[in-house]
Amino acid sequence: DFSDEEKNFFFKEVEDYCRPLLYTEKNGWVADYVRLRFLAVKPKAGN
Repeated sequence: DFSDEEKNFFFKEVEDYCRPLLYTEKNGWVADYVRLRFLAVKPKAGN
């Protein structure tokens, strides 16, 4: 378990890192995500 001081330090570090990328005065915090879809095909033996 982490102490409250350690937790607060960690969350502040994460917030400071994310703020320039994910926060604007107009929209507040924005959850940034990308959905990736893949199709994989296993080649037949001998190819």
